[in-house]
Amino acid sequence: MPRPRLRALRTAAFLALLSLGLSACSPRQLVVRSVADQLAGQDAGSENDPELAREASAFYLKLSESVLRQDPDHLPLATAVAGGFTQYAYAFVAFDADRLEARDSRGAQALRERAA
Repeated sequence: MPRPRLRALRTAAFLALLSLGLSACSPRQLVVRSVADQLAGQDAGSENDPELAREASAFYLKLSESVLRQDPDHLPLATAVAGGFTQYAYAFVAFDADRLEARDSRGAQALRERAA
């Protein structure tokens, strides 16, 4: 095979591989997917300090929700976010409504609506 033809073949192969690589996931999407995997794998129920769990859960949920918006097809993260909001509503918001009921029935009702 003549040299110019071999060089053209190598160049064509390189360009084909380059275009294939560039059409794959962007580095940003790879980072989002990695963060989504990490957030979906967190076990929020493993925290022994209820106050720390309460204070951290809102941030965790909002962060997870933001990442899920970037990668809406990430089923494990979607499941974790749905479960996290359900747990937050029951463990913190509805519980606060129950404690508030005797002093402020309207405030308790507002919290129950928020939990729902």
